[in-house]
Amino acid sequence: MLIKHSFDGFTISATIHNYLIDSLNRLRCHEQNDYNYPVPFEKAGCRVSLLKAYSLFNELKECYPDSDLGIWLARGFTPRKANIIGSLFMETRNLRESMEMMHRYLKLLTNNVTFTVTEYKNSVVFNFDVEPKKLLHSSVTEFYIFACYFWALRYTGDKTLSIKKAFFNYDEPAHAYIYQQLEPEMEMYFGQAKNSLLMERSAFYRENINYSAKRQQSLLARAGVLIDTYNGRKDYSTQVVRQIHYVLPGERPTIESVSKEMRVTSRTLRRKLKEEGYTFRDLLDSVRKELAKSMLNDRQLRIEEIAYFLGYDEYTSFSRAFRKWFGIPPSQYL
Repeated sequence: MLIKHSFDGFTISATIHNYLIDSLNRLRCHEQNDYNYPVPFEKAGCRVSLLKAYSLFNELKECYPDSDLGIWLARGFTPRKANIIGSLFMETRNLRESMEMMHRYLKLLTNNVTFTVTEYKNSVVFNFDVEPKKLLHSSVTEFYIFACYFWALRYTGDKTLSIKKAFFNYDEPAHAYIYQQLEPEMEMYFGQAKNSLLMERSAFYRENINYSAKRQQSLLARAGVLIDTYNGRKDYSTQVVRQIHYVLPGERPTIESVSKEMRVTSRTLRRKLKEEGYTFRDLLDSVRKELAKSMLNDRQLRIEEIAYFLGYDEYTSFSRAFRKWFGIPPSQYL
């Protein structure tokens, strides 16, 4: 239950969940006539655990023959399929305003994606992050990044976005040549600390000749109702797990720091968690345990680095916790 909770801190909308099921059915039908994936579609407005989406991604990987699954999914996830969020993205004065809309309303689609846009003289830097980093396959990150990319191409009507440099927090994939085909002038760097794109600023302020203030106001009114419903959800344990993931790596989450981010007192947070059957220590251990197992299986980090990532001041503290979780020291788990 607690390990599952590491994923339950993040949710996606029924819109994305149903799109993934639709995509899987298309792949299955290609292999076998009229095969239907036996997972029910979710009703509009429903929130689905990211764990469900992750399971779907794993099944999609088994059915999809090439390595570019994330890009393939992104091509099909058009603004129209994203419903009101896609409409809000397209119904703005310029692409910069579209980014502002996404910043305000993206959590209606998914709450495990964060991004920032920073403007310089002639350039814009777009930083993009997907949580929980160590538990998700790179194709998930690709899906989100390239969905934004293809939406921006539809918006501008251009063949490229004139991206100068791109940094990705995963290893270079076998299909990296597709990146270069899409943006021939782009310099690419893989295995970086974060995902970041450097592009021409001018494209962000090109006028959208199809913009309608009346249509935008109607969309904003509908989005406002949805966001109020979303913000009304008071699952405190889920919010705590999200905040723990955001604080890691390197820092040690405390109930004081997390309650401050959630804008409640630590006393209130303790009480709310108790009502839901948890303690802060339960949730912190749950996240650390799942991340430790995943990172050790990855075999790309030293045990000392994993201990630091999980917010332990000393290796010995991490080792004691690991023995408690799995009954063996981390060195024997490898």
